[in-house]
Amino acid sequence: MKRVCLTTIIVVAAVALAGLARAQLFGPKMKKPGELIQKQAPMKVNQDLLKQATPDIAHIVVSIPKQRAYLMIREEIVADAPVSSGKRGHETP
Repeated sequence: MKRVCLTTIIVVAAVALAGLARAQLFGPKMKKPGELIQKQAPMKVNQDLLKQATPDIAHIVVSIPKQRAYLMIREEIVADAPVSSGKRGHETP
């Protein structure tokens, strides 16, 4: 009886390990570091709206989640540019 129980445990362990090995060999491939880093879109400027910009009607909005800064006239985007922001206790990159 002990031999049957031990054999069963060994077979179950072998099947489990074989499944793990198969997942490592045939699973999704890891991405290269360069594939994980995305560059932000460059600055975009609406030249027609920029000509209308004055300090009285223009303001800047910064989106921390999007890491973008927007120069706005009323509710229209004049310029859209990437920004980098840090956290308290961490330097800005």
